[in-house]
Amino acid sequence: MAASCHRNPRAHGHAADRVLALLPMSERFSATSTAFCHSRRMERLRRALGELPIPLRHAVIGAVVLGVPGATVGLAIGLRTYVPTAWAAIFEVGLPAAFLGAVLGLVIGSFVYVYHRVRDN
Repeated sequence: MAASCHRNPRAHGHAADRVLALLPMSERFSATSTAFCHSRRMERLRRALGELPIPLRHAVIGAVVLGVPGATVGLAIGLRTYVPTAWAAIFEVGLPAAFLGAVLGLVIGSFVYVYHRVRDN
């Protein structure tokens, strides 16, 4: 389980929390993910998502956040109804859930983008 994320045992004290609280929000998440997650794949994924425009980044996150549970629910429904076609239920429930998550993420990301533009001007 070398690729899994886990908390650094030395960072459990109050001093680490105070140091993270002093950092700006953008650097706080970067420092937290660097300190607690030791997977190169996770760092590449974080960097790739960070390079996307804000609305697209939120759309991808929304698609994953709603698509994975949707596919899981589709698998459970498919296994309860007819086992040989359970794989199709994954797509029948998971894809619409992922699409809904992408649309909601795009809308929320657009609001975040507009908020940042208005605040910066």
